[in-house]
Amino acid sequence: MQVELQRRKKLGRPNGCQNPLSAKLVCSECGGYYGPKVWASNTKHRKVIWQCNDKYKEVDRCSTPYVTEDEVKEKFIIAFNTLFGVKEELIKNCEIATKHLADHSKIDEEIDKLHDEIAVVVEESKKAIYENAHKAMSQDEWEKQHEAYVARHEKATEKVKALEEMKSERQSRSHTLKGFIRDIEGCGRVLDEFDERIWTLTIDKVVVKEDGEIVFCFKDGTEVEE
Repeated sequence: MQVELQRRKKLGRPNGCQNPLSAKLVCSECGGYYGPKVWASNTKHRKVIWQCNDKYKEVDRCSTPYVTEDEVKEKFIIAFNTLFGVKEELIKNCEIATKHLADHSKIDEEIDKLHDEIAVVVEESKKAIYENAHKAMSQDEWEKQHEAYVARHEKATEKVKALEEMKSERQSRSHTLKGFIRDIEGCGRVLDEFDERIWTLTIDKVVVKEDGEIVFCFKDGTEVEE
């Protein structure tokens, strides 16, 4: 659960959502999230639809259409059953991907090399500072030398940060795939009605396209368009 909350925070998704569709439906045009809107609320024709929350925030309005909850749920059943039809192959591919993501030995090697580089720069910088304090030196040359050390240190540090972020993302992705494998293995049958638990466990996001087609993006990276 903590991984999911962190993932939502990174994506800018709200956490306190009661409806299963909340923080899942995405506008393909602007990237904004869909939210529920009530039409004719005080009449017998009252209807709840879902549309892009940012649809009217810009001068150029999004052209993506509204959808209904029933429509999304019905299409999810079809999409999930399509995925379930290749369950064994899907699990096998996920296991291969998980093994690949779990192997970050090359990243660790690169990080170790960069840490060695940082240590060398720090030591050389200390020596240069000592020499500048005890010997007559051109201060212009000293400034250039000092700036070069600082630049080398910053460059190596930034690379370490980028690699650590990459490693963290791979670990998170591996964790997600393991959970997806477990959840798919736990599904003993195709769906004949909407199952909120399966929806929550398997769906990453659902993209609504301009032509009204809906793309279900599962947590293993598979996309099914309905």
